[in-house]
Amino acid sequence: ANKTPKFIDVDENTITPNIEMLEDAIDENTSLILGVHPIVNCCDVEGYIKLASKKNIPIIFYFNGTHADYHKPTDTADKINYDILALRTKLIFYTAWELANRKERIRLNRLN
Repeated sequence: ANKTPKFIDVDENTITPNIEMLEDAIDENTSLILGVHPIVNCCDVEGYIKLASKKNIPIIFYFNGTHADYHKPTDTADKINYDILALRTKLIFYTAWELANRKERIRLNRLN
């Protein structure tokens, strides 16, 4: 069951993927939502979770935490640990690939 990733763009006003864009991208082949936080703003985590629950689709968020310069002008590229970033990227890719291509979907953990 090789799945094809579908990407959504960011809203030009918030620089994050919005709920409407996400909902429009979901179809009968959607097996997993991978929530992301672009560089500047966080996505609507609560909205993503509600939509995933409504559509009965598993969702995963990855977040690496904050630091003293987080989201400040002093948060520059030299502070990125690229070896760790590469490992995280591989983890995200392989986790999503495995989950999306299982014969049976993972069971959902419902909020309500």
